[in-house]
Amino acid sequence: MTDDRTTDTGWYGVTETMPEQQVLRGIVTVRSPMNSAGALTLESLDGRRTFQVVDHATPEIQAVLSRVERATKISVKLVKLTARGDLWRAVGVQPDSTRP
Repeated sequence: MTDDRTTDTGWYGVTETMPEQQVLRGIVTVRSPMNSAGALTLESLDGRRTFQVVDHATPEIQAVLSRVERATKISVKLVKLTARGDLWRAVGVQPDSTRP
C-alpha cells in the first residue's frame, strides 16, 4: 500500500479528501466479499494488513466492490475512519482491476 492524495484517471472515486486524511492506495486481495450491510474485508498482498471496509465514498464505488468475489485482486484507495475499531472507507476503486 502506498500513500496518495490524488485521484488518478480511470478510477471511480472522489477527487478531494480532507487534506489531513491520508489515503492508502494499493492492490489488495478480497478476503470476504461484500455482505448485506455493505462491508467487506480486504487484505494487503503481503498478508500483513487487513482492511475492514464499511463505508464507500460514492454509489459507484459500492457497486464495483459489491461485484468482487473472494480471492480477487483489486486496486483501491482507502481512508481510515475515526472509530473505535480499524475501519476504512473506500474512496476509489479501479473497475478494470476487478475483471478476470
